[in-house]
Amino acid sequence: MDPALAESVHQTFQTMAADLQGHSTSISSARTDIVAGAGEFSSALSAEATIFSTGWSDGLDVLSTSAGLIAHNTNQLSLDLTKVDRGGSIDISIVPQVKVP
Repeated sequence: MDPALAESVHQTFQTMAADLQGHSTSISSARTDIVAGAGEFSSALSAEATIFSTGWSDGLDVLSTSAGLIAHNTNQLSLDLTKVDRGGSIDISIVPQVKVP
C-alpha cells in the first residue's frame, strides 16, 4: 500500500478509536444524570440504566480497541505475489515492513 494512503488510513482509525473511547465515558456520565433526573422513580430505573449503559460502554470499548488495532496494523505486512505464483508453489512468506523514523 502506498505510504501516504496507509498514513491516511492509520490516522482515520486512530481518530475513530479515540472518539469511541470518549463516547464510552459520556454514556456513563449520562446514566448518572438520567437516574438523578428520575427523582422518586430512580430506584426503579437504576438497575436497568446500569445494564443499558454497561452494554453500550462495553460495545464502544470493543469498537475502540478494534479501531486501534486496525490503525496499528495497517500496512505492517506485505505479501510478495510473485513468490506465490512461481512454479505453482504454495509457499507463502509474509515479510514484515520496518518503519524508519
